[in-house]
Amino acid sequence: MNARDRVEAWLSSVTPHGTEMLSDRLLIRVLMRGDVCADEDAARVVATLDEIAVDALDTSVCVMAWALEELQHPEAARLKSRVADVLDAWNAQAGLMTEPWRSAYTYWLGRCGLLSGIPALPPPTDLVLRLYADFHTVFYASHYGRSPVTLRGAPPALVDAATYTPRMWMARGTRHNADLQAEALLTELCLHPRRDDAVTGLYNRLCSLQCKDGSFTPFNGATLVARHHASCAAALAFWMLS
Repeated sequence: MNARDRVEAWLSSVTPHGTEMLSDRLLIRVLMRGDVCADEDAARVVATLDEIAVDALDTSVCVMAWALEELQHPEAARLKSRVADVLDAWNAQAGLMTEPWRSAYTYWLGRCGLLSGIPALPPPTDLVLRLYADFHTVFYASHYGRSPVTLRGAPPALVDAATYTPRMWMARGTRHNADLQAEALLTELCLHPRRDDAVTGLYNRLCSLQCKDGSFTPFNGATLVARHHASCAAALAFWMLS
């Protein structure tokens, strides 16, 4: 099997649980337009709706609400309503968040038709967090590749985010972090035109990091949730390349 088939086989063997895993899986299935697994993953989310706690801010809930709405699922409105009911409390909590988590919350809340009114912060000084902030900036601008962005004439912050390569070389441990490598590849696939050399190099590097069981991991000993997240990112990147 090729790298894409192997990671899909691993994902099929893992039943997602908890909001992060459920939202990651549903997100990639919705982005993979027409994916036959989307309805199955939506059903998993809907089955847990009454168990989802909204007393503490959870961006994954916003992701799931958006994904259900994309699938025109009738339960999307109920989940969005639950978020709207606690919006003031969530926005207050978001005011204490740092990047890249603050921008993630603001983006996904907006995709649900709700506004936080919370400004983004300057990029993180930690290089690995800065890289994730860079990648997410491109994801959000392109809506995860649905509307690939052209850098010529783009806002300086977006151009700077897409010029992440020097930071990849400077940051420790990035070459063995499959989650980071997968998100870098996704970033390249969200650009138009694509930078073919970068795509090829990142694809080859990502494939070299695939575990024997077909999954991807950010580091040795990572939790199942972290491995699942990295594997979802890799699966989406492979789909976008196909």
